[in-house]
Amino acid sequence: MDPVLCLLGPTAVGKTAVALGLCGRLGGEVVAADSRQIYRGLSIGSGAPTPAELAAAPHHLVGFLDPRETWSVAQFVAAAEAAIASIAARGRVPLVVAGTGLYLRALAEGWTLAGVPADAAVRARLEESATAELAARLAAVDPVTAARLAPTDRKRLVRALEVYEVSGEPLSARLAAAGRRPPAFRYRLVGLRRERAQLYARIEARVAAMLAAGWLDEVADLLAGGLTGDEPAFEGLGYRRLAGVLRGESDLAAATTLIQQDTRRFAKRQMTWFRAMSGVEWLDLDQVSAADAASRLAENSARR
Repeated sequence: MDPVLCLLGPTAVGKTAVALGLCGRLGGEVVAADSRQIYRGLSIGSGAPTPAELAAAPHHLVGFLDPRETWSVAQFVAAAEAAIASIAARGRVPLVVAGTGLYLRALAEGWTLAGVPADAAVRARLEESATAELAARLAAVDPVTAARLAPTDRKRLVRALEVYEVSGEPLSARLAAAGRRPPAFRYRLVGLRRERAQLYARIEARVAAMLAAGWLDEVADLLAGGLTGDEPAFEGLGYRRLAGVLRGESDLAAATTLIQQDTRRFAKRQMTWFRAMSGVEWLDLDQVSAADAASRLAENSARR
């Protein structure tokens, strides 16, 4: 089997347009490596494929998980490998599209992750602390993990501190020492990037477009359906900000500004993860259109 092509890059860089172009040229299907697009009912704010995009190319690992549930890296790797094998067995071309660096590294590098079991007592005690306090404590005991997490990502802050307290090791050290096995497939990593000013302008436009597409209504529907806003899915960018708007805690204009700011910071963390990966071929989408990038990659794949 030819190497599995992986498109990686920060949010709003243009991965979807390149991926759809590639699928059209190669007969491909997308395997999403995205920790937010997995959730049902969060399609707008997570940037999940639209109905038109789903019609253009089948997508896997999108919109299947209940918003109340969590999904581990190990679960992602197992599901992604199964999807890749199924796509290839049908004579189609698998294409991994990654926005979550941890997922992609675990998949491409063959990580075997022995999880630290949850400790209800430790977690309950940590949950009593304010989010800012959790972020400060994690920065003191595990600065590497603290640097890659949003300081408002309460669930992951709690889990990182739980791992530290239960195992006596920082989460970053456990990941660095993760077991390795030969990856199930060979992977070709292609990174998409833009100049920072261009990327940030696209982020601002993307947030505005999501709101125009009904993002606030999507959040209202989730809350009306029985969610409280504290579920794992609500840790995705913007969801808790918009829940606050609906509760009268903030106005939409202020929340929009904060969501754009949060997304810029998130894109910066994504690039930190991707730059740490070896063997990435980088394409500058400021210098080549998405269509040309897809054509170039398709031609290159055919020659391999």
